[in-house]
Amino acid sequence: MGGLRALSVLFCVGVALSKPAYKHLAGPPTEFMPPADPTTAVVTSHIRLLHSANVISQPRDANDDKNFYVDSPDFTFVVLCAEESSLKNIEVIVTSPSGKVVKPAEESEGPFGIGGRSYPSRGLFFSKVEHGQWTVRVQPMSIGDAPTQVFTFVTFSDEDSPVTVSLAASSLHTLVGESVQLRAVVSGPTARLLGATNSTGANGDAKLELVVRHPSGKTTVEPMHPDTAIDASNPAFEAQLSFAETGHYKTEVVVQGQRLDGKVYERSAWYWMTAVDKSAELSGDVVVTPCQDELHRSLKAEQLTVNLVLKSPQLSAIPASPPYRVYAEIFSSSFSSTKDVAVAWIGGLSDVSEVEGKSVVSLHLDTSWLQGHEGPFELRNVRVEELDSYSTVTSAAVLELPLEPDTVLRLAAMKPVTAITRQMRQGYHVGQKLERRQSARQSGNTTNKADDGVLLLVHGYCAPDTPFSVNDFTNYRVFEDYKKNRRTSEFAALIAEFGAEHESFGVVTHSQGGLSALDMFAYLSTGLDNAVGERRLQSLASPYRGSPLSGLLAIIGDLLGIGCGDNSDLSYNGAEKWLAGIPMAARSEVYYYTGQYSTGHLINYCVLASNAVLSWPNDGMVEQKRCNLDGGNDMGHSKGQCHSVNMRDPPISTNSERNAVLNSLAAR
Repeated sequence: MGGLRALSVLFCVGVALSKPAYKHLAGPPTEFMPPADPTTAVVTSHIRLLHSANVISQPRDANDDKNFYVDSPDFTFVVLCAEESSLKNIEVIVTSPSGKVVKPAEESEGPFGIGGRSYPSRGLFFSKVEHGQWTVRVQPMSIGDAPTQVFTFVTFSDEDSPVTVSLAASSLHTLVGESVQLRAVVSGPTARLLGATNSTGANGDAKLELVVRHPSGKTTVEPMHPDTAIDASNPAFEAQLSFAETGHYKTEVVVQGQRLDGKVYERSAWYWMTAVDKSAELSGDVVVTPCQDELHRSLKAEQLTVNLVLKSPQLSAIPASPPYRVYAEIFSSSFSSTKDVAVAWIGGLSDVSEVEGKSVVSLHLDTSWLQGHEGPFELRNVRVEELDSYSTVTSAAVLELPLEPDTVLRLAAMKPVTAITRQMRQGYHVGQKLERRQSARQSGNTTNKADDGVLLLVHGYCAPDTPFSVNDFTNYRVFEDYKKNRRTSEFAALIAEFGAEHESFGVVTHSQGGLSALDMFAYLSTGLDNAVGERRLQSLASPYRGSPLSGLLAIIGDLLGIGCGDNSDLSYNGAEKWLAGIPMAARSEVYYYTGQYSTGHLINYCVLASNAVLSWPNDGMVEQKRCNLDGGNDMGHSKGQCHSVNMRDPPISTNSERNAVLNSLAAR
């Protein structure tokens, strides 16, 4: 049983009245959510970042030109500016290896970014071009134009040039004082990287460098060492990145190599991580306390609070807000069995509280889960995550779950539960509220208009306005937190606060609003739990698994300004870490829709510039594959519906036919 100490006192965690109660999450062992796998957050790129150029108020000379290698018949050159007026006042001159100025086959402008965090962009698509070294010059339209900053990159399609570079971290949990390995892998028909000792594919002496932008603003260059055990046709390089301070770390690697057919290629990849302090550490002690309040005593099964003791002796030493996200599996380690049995998992949000002078984070246990299982019991795979990056700050492989001997014997003699109730999954308060609400609705015994329930229309990240055609909806309220950069959990709390005056409500969301509404439903007890109807949660174009634009925007923002602000929750690794803690039972309540560009054009896109970065299909800001929610209800994918306004096709949120369906099927 691990030999760890166990304490027991009579204590039951109360529910604060000033904010929504935390749900007491639990589920069968088959639904336990392990931490996110780093392989789910790999950034794979077929673009070459050229970075910045100062556009001055006079014609440029050759010293200001940017050079890049083209190894495919088609490519897209992209230029970004901080302001729309600046983009209108510049011209782009692209010269082929033979010295000819080449005009693009197609040119288009549009917003490059996510939600309201976007930059004016111009994409120039070139088709059937020469291979070799090209030159680009970005200059003012006329002498005297105001100077500006631009960010540029060039991209090659996977179909025409399958060479890519991927960048991934060995761990997604990033704490100050620790380090991770960053690994770059080159894939495709590459003969060698330039700098290798020979042309037969050996890359033992090839060198790559990892550029790291630290939270303090300094930039360092870390050598990446070759992994010689990997097949030379897919060379790999590694570098160690240490976290010395809290904040965002933005990394980039540039690869130059030669394909089997002799063509030279260049690729860049980027990766974004957020380091946090190790603000808590488990002591190994567990305090189990029965809940003695009247509501808990009225329930059929005994309700327990499982308090995990932290090493910090002072409650003041632990951050009071935001709460931690805590998970653990429960195992029966019966002496009469040769094999331990997984019984259930418990989890949810927990503030730090105090028990007999000890700081604790707490979970709730409905003993119905333990019926028919022999003790003693253990907690395994315990992890405590903070909400600034969803990194695990402290964990334990095994902790003793100290139950009273008579309780263990009584539970073992009971029949196992055959039907899992909502109270068992989310807590007694959730199940009771829903039962009262359904009864009142069916009898018509509601006391005021607010009791009839409403539909909340929730926008996304940094949105300047509601994305919805509100006339398509009835009995609704528009959530308004415009032009704000919110973490997913912070956004969720604001939605809960907005809906607090209503006994029940349903939600229709767009973009990041879908993530935050799901977060709210998963962890907080709100009027959404009381909604009566077919669909509680409906989302449009929500990147549940992140977008590659998030990490790239963080790099671009260093030059052009961060605008609404960086948000690591929307990056691949940030979103994957967040999603790893969302129970399948909560996901099953989500009905989601996705969209993409219309087809049949010379080149299909919602925004030409972002189409050059996103995998296909996409809606100009998010990729379809990253909107797919495992465990959710996929309600369809539509062509000719983009993410937002000012794109080639109309926004997905203004489709009146679909909005009518959302409105009619929404729970309220």
